Amino acid sequence: PTEGLTFSQSHNLIQAKSFALLDHIHSFTFKTTMSEPAVKKAKTDYDGPALELKCINTIRAVSADQPEAASSGHPGAPMGCAPMAHLLWNEVMKYSPSDPKWINRDRFVLSNGHACALQYTMLHMSGYGLTID
Repeated sequence: PTEGLTFSQSHNLIQAKSFALLDHIHSFTFKTTMSEPAVKKAKTDYDGPALELKCINTIRAVSADQPEAASSGHPGAPMGCAPMAHLLWNEVMKYSPSDPKWINRDRFVLSNGHACALQYTMLHMSGYGLTID
């Protein structure tokens, strides 16, 4: 919360949180290391908590089902952006599904048509009453 802070203090807090968020997002990316021979074996490591990985993979799966069900679109962007969306919706954004017109809510604006399934998924999973159908 930035209430009661000067503009400069608020700006510094938001900037610090942004850098922390970027570091956290980086920890969600999969590090692929190629062993010898690289063609035979590839290893993917994830260093974060198992529950976070399960949440991210659930976002990916639900987002991937939408273009498949519609026989239109591509699931690549929603699947790739799932770690970012998980962090934003769970650790950064302020919102209230029970009061969607709350004036002080954060807005998630996504202007990428290929990733709109991600926005639908996040609204659905956070309780906004948006069905996947």
